[in-house]
Amino acid sequence: MEGKCPICKKNGNLRARIISGKYISERCTDCLIEAGVGIERGVSSTSAEYSRERQREDFRKDIIQPYIGNKPNRDFAQAYPDKAKEYFTETELKEMGI
Repeated sequence: MEGKCPICKKNGNLRARIISGKYISERCTDCLIEAGVGIERGVSSTSAEYSRERQREDFRKDIIQPYIGNKPNRDFAQAYPDKAKEYFTETELKEMGI
């Protein structure tokens, strides 16, 4: 929505939000950011952060790397035992207890 922001009086892209049951009147993107309200998908920054943390936990296994620096990653070997044989030597697997 185009128009003047009631807070800073600048012309801009106005957005309105309902955050935790409270209506946040139309404001420009800059004023929403200054107020600490997330602008993506109309969620508060706290809610967006919770969502990202939840996704990290839900998809944790999908992003495990075979090595941490130059050391074999035991979590990778446990999560992907078939793939571990492709990445690690028999000695490394034995050292990890796999």
